[in-house]
Amino acid sequence: MDVLKKAENRLPETGTEGELSNEARDFHRAIEIFKEELDAIDWYDAQLGLCRDPRLQEILVHNQNEERKHAKMIFEWLEERDLAFSIELKKSVLSENAGEERGQAEQSIE
Repeated sequence: MDVLKKAENRLPETGTEGELSNEARDFHRAIEIFKEELDAIDWYDAQLGLCRDPRLQEILVHNQNEERKHAKMIFEWLEERDLAFSIELKKSVLSENAGEERGQAEQSIE
């Protein structure tokens, strides 16, 4: 099933047609797509654990990294549209230590 249709089907129930704004629908859609990207990353991780062919492993790692990039883009879009979320991220996840660890992880991916 198409990811956008899955996201649309998960929209909260509303009392009347069109009760949610387009912005709320888009935000929800982005959250659902973000979850799908995380599921894809997890799926590739499971496949990597099972795969024994080195060339196929390279392909799977490449594909998993692409899913990470997609997740990052959606995450950034969400952060741009939710100021409270962005502030909390900057206070906790993006602390100085987390930034150093993230930089090291990014280097190991490349």
